[in-house]
Amino acid sequence: MKKAYLFLLIIISITTICNAQDLKTNLDYQYKRGEASFSSYTAYLNSEENAVSLSIASSNKIDELKFIKVKSGKGFVDIPFSKLDINLINDDKTINSLVVKLDLKKAIQRNIDSETSIVFHLSDGNKIELPFMFCKLKEKIKP
Repeated sequence: MKKAYLFLLIIISITTICNAQDLKTNLDYQYKRGEASFSSYTAYLNSEENAVSLSIASSNKIDELKFIKVKSGKGFVDIPFSKLDINLINDDKTINSLVVKLDLKKAIQRNIDSETSIVFHLSDGNKIELPFMFCKLKEKIKP
């Protein structure tokens, strides 16, 4: 009987570890590097919430974002977001980071190009523009 309990405990532990690793899936990573600047984002899908979060890193000060827009043809689509209280630690002290959760419901309904760009408007007036693979996110998000 003790062996059966031990076996059951091991199976439950392995299942829990496997499920915990599936909670956050990396969807996309893009970066832009200049001589004195660096900007990047990593898009994650949180399978529990069916939500996309972006971790944004830059050599610019990015304490606060005004808004996020995606280029769609000749126009822009506003992407609603909420800032997450997650601190990212980096070896390079000149790199600032921020994590946001995107609300892509309205953007998915619009006809946005597959390969486009995302523009982060910072509170100090600067902009960070990076390539954006919207089709990857659209495929992974469940309606």
